[in-house]
Amino acid sequence: MRPVLLTPFLPSKLQVSVLAGQTALAFFEATNRSTEPIIGVATYNVAPMQAGAYFNKIQCFCFDEQRLLPGETVDMPVFFYVDPEFLTDRKMKNINTMTLSYTFFRSSDWEENSTDPRPGGSIYYKEEPAAAPVATPAAPA
Repeated sequence: MRPVLLTPFLPSKLQVSVLAGQTALAFFEATNRSTEPIIGVATYNVAPMQAGAYFNKIQCFCFDEQRLLPGETVDMPVFFYVDPEFLTDRKMKNINTMTLSYTFFRSSDWEENSTDPRPGGSIYYKEEPAAAPVATPAAPA
């Protein structure tokens, strides 16, 4: 299997400041640098891990399979908020930044149903996680 080139998920903005309970929208950009479509899904991680319980995604590109055509660049949105309970949890008192990262995986459903005649299946893809601090929780003024 030969590798397929997809640029890492890059955040449009390196940092988004939000008030606890306030919704925010962030975008991650990816480009398919190959000559073939890429179909896959993204998984997410929130760091520090203990703060992840307070990070809530309302809508996310990671909820659905993504298809990027050859040469296509897409902006992928994530609509989120930080639960206001974050502010009252004493274990969170020293945390003022949450970092959201994504890893892209080739879709196994697509691979199993592929009509690609190449030996070994279709697209091989390995993505390094992209990360960006996207939330700096703050108390409402």
